[in-house]
Amino acid sequence: MSKKNKKIIGSVSKDRTSQVADFHDESAKKTSIFENKWLTYSILALSILIAYFGAFNNDFVGWDDNAYVYENQDVLKQNWGRLLGAIYEANYHPLTMLTLGINAMISKKAGIFIFTNVLIHILNAILVFVFIKKLTIGKLNIAFFTALFFGIHPMHVESVAWVSERKDVLYTFFFLLSSIYYVKYVQEKTKKFLTLSLLMFLLSCLSKGMAVVLPLVLVLIDYWIEGEIKLKNILSKWHYFAIALLFGLIALDAQSGGNFGGLFIRISEGSAMNQFWSFSDKLLFAGYGFFTYIVKLFVPYNLHHFYAYPYVNEVKGSVFYFLPVLSLLLLVAAVLSYKRNKALFFAVGFYFVTLVLVLQIIAVGNATMAERYSYLPYLGLIFGILYLVDKNLDFKKLTLVFGLVSLVFMFLTSRQVETWKDTKSLLENSIPHHPDDSYLASSLGTIYAKEGNLDKAIKVCEGPISRGAANYKFYEITGNSYFLKNDLNKAIKYYNDGLVFAKDSIGKNVLYRNLGVTYQKIDQNEALKYFTLAYENKKEVDLLKLKGGSYIALGRYQEALNDLNEVYRQGFASDSTFTDMAVAKYELGDRVGAVKDLETALKINPNNQTAKNNLKVLGIN
Repeated sequence: MSKKNKKIIGSVSKDRTSQVADFHDESAKKTSIFENKWLTYSILALSILIAYFGAFNNDFVGWDDNAYVYENQDVLKQNWGRLLGAIYEANYHPLTMLTLGINAMISKKAGIFIFTNVLIHILNAILVFVFIKKLTIGKLNIAFFTALFFGIHPMHVESVAWVSERKDVLYTFFFLLSSIYYVKYVQEKTKKFLTLSLLMFLLSCLSKGMAVVLPLVLVLIDYWIEGEIKLKNILSKWHYFAIALLFGLIALDAQSGGNFGGLFIRISEGSAMNQFWSFSDKLLFAGYGFFTYIVKLFVPYNLHHFYAYPYVNEVKGSVFYFLPVLSLLLLVAAVLSYKRNKALFFAVGFYFVTLVLVLQIIAVGNATMAERYSYLPYLGLIFGILYLVDKNLDFKKLTLVFGLVSLVFMFLTSRQVETWKDTKSLLENSIPHHPDDSYLASSLGTIYAKEGNLDKAIKVCEGPISRGAANYKFYEITGNSYFLKNDLNKAIKYYNDGLVFAKDSIGKNVLYRNLGVTYQKIDQNEALKYFTLAYENKKEVDLLKLKGGSYIALGRYQEALNDLNEVYRQGFASDSTFTDMAVAKYELGDRVGAVKDLETALKINPNNQTAKNNLKVLGIN
């Protein structure tokens, strides 16, 4: 063998080969159970299913579910055209409405709707894992626990267990997909991923208007990847911003009571905007909510579905000034961390951007905050916290702690799911936090009264009355309860007291009518007086029927006939209307007319026993 062909293999070369081989052997070994994506997805899905298992037996709740599902004929009968082109509850979200219609095709019961919400929520948790994995380039522990805490956090129960919040889980699903495709586009420079990201963004906007903040999140993603925010990156997202502008204008118009220049069908009239508070008050509420959500991320306590606005004098309380200051300090700290702490800037930025539209700076509705608003924003905070923990502490040593926290969250979530069992459970969970709120107390009092639990109905409304609550609904429900207990004098007292606080025609009408019905058992002249006041206040046909009944009881038959004929002329005559007309005509000497009206009453309702008996009295069999 020639020297040319001889190969000398020294000990150093052998060692290097061995080291390379050892390196590849170690990298081939799975360093985390989360490298098995199907096992990871299964753990996430199982954890969420355990936490939300009780939700599958829940019913609809009387808080928007009626408007969105069980009283919405477009959903129940799958009127696809209207579902695509209508504004429901001051929101344009056609894709959400389509999914509700598809659910209704399968079953009209709440279970299928809730199951779908939970299923989408599971998919969202999986997408969170994928998203964080891509952002951190494979930090699986961070990705897993971010997804797990997102999936089982008690603050997210409202978004998942409440049927009407389909829009929350659905828009987040497409929002996350859009973000993932954008990261893939940035990393791989493949245009198809940009196209897919834009398509997912469009679907997200069609699911809920909140999605319009996605372009700002994409700017934050650029910052995370490149370490700075560049003007060229912002400008390159012009197509995202164009879509966001369009859907932002649609959302603002819908919330303000419009139909976007006649382009859409508006199902219900009225604006959702709250114009009561000053701009400075709104800023205080924004700061209060911003920090309260953060507190509840760590300590999810006192969770309930309705965070009422405070009374004017309560705004002066220290908490409404102290928490906004803390919020401002956190935002300043995040801005100052722009170059020094990428995780803090990204986390707080993501949280702020995805939350800012619902911080009540533009006040919508009657609540300062809502647990559902934390659904997507918490993703930024959870990720940022876990990333900083991994960077500064031994993450593996804290895994047991995170596991225990997860078990606590799963337990709290399962308990919170129970509060969404039905309307009564929902209200009973919230009223201890806002006992004087007119919506909560009157709604719960009405439920108790319908159940026949009159003492509870009285108790829930008399409490606010004793504390000076100025809302006629408390007096109405308390009066109704005493009426059903046959304590007519107390019923009359509460109805009369309530008139002081009935500022609009609706409230006055209700109380005048109730006074009339109560006085029918005591004094027909007083009954007629209040029915007349109610009719003068708001001309409703059924008040003419009630007036007619009182006129008959007082022997004023011609006046009774005048009112009842008007009911007939307006096309609202029922079988009982004709029996009353028959009495009036008979007493006025029109026997033929009386017989004819009684026969008409029986045609409308063959089981009208009063009409049958009166015909027998008149000798007609």
